[in-house]
Amino acid sequence: MTIVIRKVLPEEVEELKVISEDTFRETFAHDNTESQLQAYFDTALSEEVLLDEITHEESRYFFIIVDDVKAGFLKTNVGSAQTEQYLDNAFEIQRIYISQAFQGMGLDKQLFEFALQEARDLGCD
Repeated sequence: MTIVIRKVLPEEVEELKVISEDTFRETFAHDNTESQLQAYFDTALSEEVLLDEITHEESRYFFIIVDDVKAGFLKTNVGSAQTEQYLDNAFEIQRIYISQAFQGMGLDKQLFEFALQEARDLGCD
């Protein structure tokens, strides 16, 4: 099994949108109506919003790919891109999502460890 973690490219925004919606639905559908889910998708996960985030210099998206299949993603933020501004030199992990078909393989832990290394590489606290 080959596992690769790599940055999401702007031209992959549609793929990011699909995996974002799918994993969010898998995680939160039992607590939300279809209209609530769709409202969230339309505002937080639209291609326009995702493209703005992908190209923001202080946000990063990464795919985790298992045997050439995108299994999940990670979103991190620093500086002004953080959702909460409490520390000057902080590093935020905003999202870690793994598709249900790939859960139980430790991919979430790999993304978390990857994020911690990113924080160290950026010199964040």
